[in-house]
Order: sequence, then structure tokens, then C-alpha cells
Amino acid sequence: MGLLAAAYEVMNNAGQSDRTGSGPIPGDVLRPNDSGPVMGGEMKITRDEVEKVSLLARLLLSERELEAMTQQLGRILEYMDLLGEVNTEGVEPMAHAIEVSNVFRQDRVEPGLAREEALANAPHRDEECYLVPAVLGEP
Repeated sequence: MGLLAAAYEVMNNAGQSDRTGSGPIPGDVLRPNDSGPVMGGEMKITRDEVEKVSLLARLLLSERELEAMTQQLGRILEYMDLLGEVNTEGVEPMAHAIEVSNVFRQDRVEPGLAREEALANAPHRDEECYLVPAVLGEP
């Protein structure tokens, strides 16, 4: 999950905004008396960066939500810095917290569908192909 998605999930779980500026925002719900980052120090992300990412993600955020997201993303990034201080010497890198194995079936050739069976439920087709609208210019 990306950083913005994680932060947005926190927002959605903490409270819903009515986007008018009068409803609760996650910063109000999670830390009502906190006006800055949890660890202190300089903010790791600027409001302009949050605004740019929200536009790229096609999220319509109010002014209050932009401020809240800036604060929350700053806290998340500071927490990531704190995690960077953990001594991981001798710890094997892993993709999962527990051992994961995949069970594969035997790779063998089996008969596929006949063309008529594959095209049977297609809404638009000719004798041998699915027919779809052109998306890259002229047909």
C-alpha cells in the first residue's frame, strides 16, 4: 500500500469529512491537542507536495483536509525515520512475516476451448474474433 493510500485509510477510519470544513477531520479525531509532528523537528513533507500528490491521485481535498494530511503524512514519515534507527544487524530480509510457499500444479498441455465456445457469449463478434471499439485511433 502506498504512503498516500495508507494515510487516506487512516482518514477514512478516523472520521468522515463532509468537505464543507465543518465536519470532523482525522487530525481532530486522532490527536485533538496535537498541532505538530509526533517526534518533533522539521516537517518531512510540505503542503505543496501533499497537494500535488492529491491532484495526481485525483483526490479532491478541502483546505482543512490538506492541512490534516500534511500533518499526518509528516508523522508517518517521521515514524519511518524512527523505524530506521532499529538495529537490524543479523536479521534476514523477508517479504512476509511468516514462511510462505506456493503450490503449483503440473505444467502440462491440455485442450483449450474451441473458437465457437470462446466466442459464444461475446456481445459483438464476427466468425473468428471479438469485436470491440477502437481505442487507439482509426479502426
